[in-house]
Amino acid sequence: MSTNPQNILLIVSDMWGFEHAMWLDNYILNLKDHFIIKRIDCNKIGKITASTENAIHQQFLDFGIDLVVEHILYYNQREVSILGFSIGGFIAWQAGHRGLSIKDFYAVSSTRLRLENYKPNTKSIHLYYGSDDSNIPNFDWHDMHSIKPNLIPNGNHLIYRKPEIAKKVCSDIISSCIV
Repeated sequence: MSTNPQNILLIVSDMWGFEHAMWLDNYILNLKDHFIIKRIDCNKIGKITASTENAIHQQFLDFGIDLVVEHILYYNQREVSILGFSIGGFIAWQAGHRGLSIKDFYAVSSTRLRLENYKPNTKSIHLYYGSDDSNIPNFDWHDMHSIKPNLIPNGNHLIYRKPEIAKKVCSDIISSCIV
């Protein structure tokens, strides 16, 4: 069994972007032989200029989310798989609502999904959360969408930065793309 290196994986950043995201290497190194990887830096593409967490979040709500969704839709005409982190997963979900063809959807700590009433049309959806993250969608939300969440014991919102979580998520992604 092998993977198809023609599969495109969009890796969509958290609100901080990729400039200082050394943790991203844990994902890239595990996935690069299995996908054509495209990185979507939400902070840069969203034209975020703020530097504090609350101000960055507000700029995403005011204009950044829409800018990144438009970018994703414009530059991705083929079916893609998604790996989104925090707000990046929410942004990719929005792109799916607006026409992005998504094969498999993976998101880690995308707590803003709790506000969504509809899910994008995909083959599969895999959501990972730290069990100690106070903003994760509740079980009723997951039941409504027929999604079984992957809860990481004793994990907070930034679980995606931990190498052992990257290994688990990458293993799940690779397993789903075996042809």
